[in-house]
Amino acid sequence: RSYVEAQERAAAAYRDREHWLRMSILNTAHSGQFSSDRTIAEYNRDIWHLETVAPKSAG
Repeated sequence: RSYVEAQERAAAAYRDREHWLRMSILNTAHSGQFSSDRTIAEYNRDIWHLETVAPKSAG
C-alpha cells in the first residue's frame, strides 16, 4: 500500500508543473558530488597523477 501511495503523490506532484520543476531543480542542486567523480579523482591522485583542469564557464 505504501508504494501505491508514494506513486499517487509522485503523480500529483508531476501534474503540478511549477511544483515539479522547482523540486527537480532543487533536487539537482542538492545532489552533491557523484561517487564516480570521487572515484575518478582518487584514480588521478593515486595512479594517473594528471593535472586537474577547471571546467570552462558557460558563455
